[in-house]
Amino acid sequence: LLRTPPPNSSSSPPPPNSSSSFSSSSSSSSSSSSPSLLGSRHEGRRTPMTEEFAPKDVLLGTSTGGLLMCMCLAIVMAGKDKVLTTLITLAFIFAIIVIRSLVPNSHNREKSRCKRMQTSKGLLPGRTGWSVAAVYYGKTKKYDEWYRGATSAINKKRTTEAVEITRLGITGDEQSRKSHGGPGRALLHYASEHYEEIADWYKEKESVKDGEAFLKQLKPPGFGENISTSCGMTEHTVCIGDIYMLGTSVIQVSQPRAPCFHLNHQFKTKRRGSLISNLVELRQMSGWLYRVLKPGKFQAGDDFILLRRPLPELPVSFVHRMVSAEIFYLEDVKEIADCKLLDDKWRKYARERIKNGNKPVSMAVRLLGKEGQCRYTEPGAKYVKPEQRTHHVRS
Repeated sequence: LLRTPPPNSSSSPPPPNSSSSFSSSSSSSSSSSSPSLLGSRHEGRRTPMTEEFAPKDVLLGTSTGGLLMCMCLAIVMAGKDKVLTTLITLAFIFAIIVIRSLVPNSHNREKSRCKRMQTSKGLLPGRTGWSVAAVYYGKTKKYDEWYRGATSAINKKRTTEAVEITRLGITGDEQSRKSHGGPGRALLHYASEHYEEIADWYKEKESVKDGEAFLKQLKPPGFGENISTSCGMTEHTVCIGDIYMLGTSVIQVSQPRAPCFHLNHQFKTKRRGSLISNLVELRQMSGWLYRVLKPGKFQAGDDFILLRRPLPELPVSFVHRMVSAEIFYLEDVKEIADCKLLDDKWRKYARERIKNGNKPVSMAVRLLGKEGQCRYTEPGAKYVKPEQRTHHVRS
């Protein structure tokens, strides 16, 4: 508890002027127009451990000490009865183990947070060594073979020319649904390394009937991405709130990409054990989205220049894992719910998890479609609306 509080994040060096054309005038105008997006100078500062972790540590210490005292008293009262003494000792040891599992140790949480920051905190403002491999955009099309009235803009085409981006994304790029677009979902970024990882997983499981067709489809831009990279820029190395200069534009990481059931139609993985939407959800390999702070142009080959990293302790994968993880520190969920740089959709997920007693949020409808779990289980299964369902289901 006497550990020195973490240093202030404001001590990180400012972005070098030589590596960026983001002038001071544009910086001041952007910060004045949208201060909540850029964040304050102390956005990434952490609360000292003496304030944040003391209550649970005290509870853990007092409960453990009290049990040990009770155990010693019970052994003294048991006298020379060795069997009774052994049973009392084992019972108290079991009780201590249970208490330590129910009351999360704050130092373990601090250790896990430091582990998350190992891949992100060392990245200082300036050139990152990351660059755009390809740029894609596309139009909305109908896919009646998926289901009746299906529309999607997931199949995009590659362009080698410079594209112009506005607050709503690439000029000429479309979204089939209102929920798929907007200022907080202007650009979708997906790491091309994941395609190989997914292919290896399916080859091992052999859960796809038409394997050759599936592997042929498993390549950029199969996930509907606008930006593709192959340089180690993944959900584990990118953090919420990161601000990058890309070409003449300035973009900020706003949220993880929430995969939906359209991916199952796209890759023809309709069997329960092979749903690609479930795979990328559980492994946090779904990509992430940007908001545009300064419209401009960029093209394939442009470098990502990091301007600010206000939240190095919040990688994209960590925020995504919060939704479905069985065990997750409540303090971290509250931190995600209060993160102003995160899109409102994911903050709502965090608040819902807090409301449900820190239990995982159900994503069955998003991952499996409107018909929920029935769509990909049995061919003759029919969807039953929530208000028509019984409280008890028997197999």
